[in-house]
Amino acid sequence: MVTKTETGSFQTIASYNRVAARLTLEVRFPGGALDPTDTQCTVSWELRAVKHGQDVNGSSVSGSDDWFVSGGASASGNRSWSLSSPGANTLIASGSTTVSLGTSSKSFSMAGRIRDAGPSGKDLTVSVSVTIPRRVYAKPATPTGLAATRVSDSRANLTADFSPTSTAPITRVEWGRSSLTSGGWEPLRSLSGSSESYADTTLEPSSFYRYRVRVGNADHWSDWEYDDAGSSIWTTPARSTSAPTARRDSQQRVVLTLPPVAAIADRVAIWHIEDDVLDTSAPIRTVNAGTSTTTFSDLNNTATHAFSVSAIAPNDLQSSRSPVSNTVQLLAPPLAPVWLGPEYGAGRAVDADEDTVVQFEHLPVDSSVQTAYEWEWKQGAGLYVSSGKVASTESSFVVPAGTWDNAAGSVTVRLFTWGAHADRSQVRQVTLNLSSRPSVLIDYDGSPWPSSLLELPVTFADPEGSGMSAWRAWLMRDEDVVDEVSGLGHTDSVAFGEVVHDGAQYVVRFTARDGAGLWAPETSQVVPVQYALPPTSVLEAVWDPVEGVTTLSWSTPAPEEGQAEPVAVLVQRAELGRWVTLGGGQLPTEGVVTDTITPTGTVVAFRAVTVSSLPSEAVAEPVEVDTPTKFVFLNYGPGFSRMARFWADLSVAQGYGRQKELKDAAGRPDPVEFAGSRRRRTAALSTKVFAPNRRPDLSSSFEELIAVSDAAAPVCYRDPEGLRMFVSTGDVDEADHLRKPQRPVTLPMTRVGWRE
Repeated sequence: MVTKTETGSFQTIASYNRVAARLTLEVRFPGGALDPTDTQCTVSWELRAVKHGQDVNGSSVSGSDDWFVSGGASASGNRSWSLSSPGANTLIASGSTTVSLGTSSKSFSMAGRIRDAGPSGKDLTVSVSVTIPRRVYAKPATPTGLAATRVSDSRANLTADFSPTSTAPITRVEWGRSSLTSGGWEPLRSLSGSSESYADTTLEPSSFYRYRVRVGNADHWSDWEYDDAGSSIWTTPARSTSAPTARRDSQQRVVLTLPPVAAIADRVAIWHIEDDVLDTSAPIRTVNAGTSTTTFSDLNNTATHAFSVSAIAPNDLQSSRSPVSNTVQLLAPPLAPVWLGPEYGAGRAVDADEDTVVQFEHLPVDSSVQTAYEWEWKQGAGLYVSSGKVASTESSFVVPAGTWDNAAGSVTVRLFTWGAHADRSQVRQVTLNLSSRPSVLIDYDGSPWPSSLLELPVTFADPEGSGMSAWRAWLMRDEDVVDEVSGLGHTDSVAFGEVVHDGAQYVVRFTARDGAGLWAPETSQVVPVQYALPPTSVLEAVWDPVEGVTTLSWSTPAPEEGQAEPVAVLVQRAELGRWVTLGGGQLPTEGVVTDTITPTGTVVAFRAVTVSSLPSEAVAEPVEVDTPTKFVFLNYGPGFSRMARFWADLSVAQGYGRQKELKDAAGRPDPVEFAGSRRRRTAALSTKVFAPNRRPDLSSSFEELIAVSDAAAPVCYRDPEGLRMFVSTGDVDEADHLRKPQRPVTLPMTRVGWRE
């Protein structure tokens, strides 16, 4: 209910009495409150005369004359009235009228007038307006029968059935859509009115769409109506941009690997191309989407085969075909066989007077194994001579000696193979140079060889007159190869670098190659060795624990009868399983040499080797020397001739490392280690040096340690515990220059690669 009252302007009717007209409008609905069934309302009105509230009490005023109301309702009449108390009012007239409710609210207005016919003769007027609310509506019924019809890949027509009523009219429609890309529901279009159809023109190819719709009025939306799965829309699937891959398996079937297809596809059509002709009548096979491979076992095994695929959506729309796969053939003639031997071309030849072994490799297209071969040959302008088809899985055959003639200079050979296919392979043709094999001779009578170095004369002969182009020789002892030498071009002798020993017997093997590329048959010669030895030198070794050196002196007695004349001596030190020659090489038969970097804190072996003019060698028994010391020695400079030594508060910290890296590998829970060949060994020497005025003669100074730090690698480090390393030195550090009488120092070192 809506009520509104307006009071007009007060007019003085009689002395000290003011009166005004008052008009009240009241809007009422049938059920008391506005309801969707209400189509109209009742507007009641009352016209009253009212005395001013501040007039003198008890002074009455009266009137008698006509009145009327106009506007939304109209009426008129005559009425006598009287007002005495201040603020009092009296009803002049009342009435009501019916007003229809519309789709929007509206204004209802009335005006009233009371005319005083008394002494004043004044008009009392008033007007009032109220708002009539619009009609209210109920929630519309949910649409039914929503259907989507595909028109093209860009358009779908949507229809549904609406059920408007007078109490639940439909004035608006909202369409919604879900697609493959959105994943969820999204607004499509909101429309005014009640149209039961809509055209969606925003479709895209290779997608999937579902729809929903709801209707509404000014007060309510209905529930959503959804299309069923059968009326969902699929657009044409996109073409696969990748080609399938075909291969033959071991059972002569075609295995086809399918490429990825559009996500909306539920099937894949496979199209067959046989001998380059596409069968467009129907796919050769249709498989479910997601199938990775499919196998064909009934294809024509003499034809070529290729494939293409297309994607099929659930509504049977089909994409265009993909790129074509590679071509396969179940059975096909082999390719030309691979020639494996003998070698041919410039500098290569065979001797027709010997059996020639031809080796080849069958090269199938269809993976079938070799079943036969055939070879043909001709010399000059003659006809080819064929072996005929030879059933064999062997990949070699022998051409008997005398089949070809070396005098022709060459022979052309053609080779074919067969697999499972009826046709033979393509031809493999080579031209072999023919030449008679050369011969070689070791020009030595087998008498005892009188020296420790062996060099034998050799001769070479070739029937065609070509020269020696290469040679090889082996020195054997007890069937073991002692030495091997070779060269290009011509040689008249073979010299070995390995020393041969007195009393031993050796075998020399030799071969050479002619200009045509043929190697001569190997020749061999037994060589007994017998030569005189020089007298054995006498070696003395004296160790100096303060200087860290070994003084080595030797003498050689005069040769006796049957001994060779000595010409030099080699002085050697044992080092990790080998002998290191000291003094730079051959020394006089008598003399003295100093070993400046003898290993310390261990037993060291030395020996003298006497060398004769033959040459021959006499090796003396080793002399062992114990090398104790209390010093750490650091030798550097030319021949390690400069030395610094320390003994006070010695300590050495060592470190070692190897190049390593940990990598994670697929399928393994723990990392895998990769180790390199690089290694790193470090040490730090800590000792004390004495102040210049307090330094004992046996300990080096800080300045001498600086010289060691400044020296180029290698520096030889030796200590009382037997450790010897060739190192690069770092920056020396003096901890307390003013400390008396000793000063702590540290010298870092890193081992370097160096060998005596």
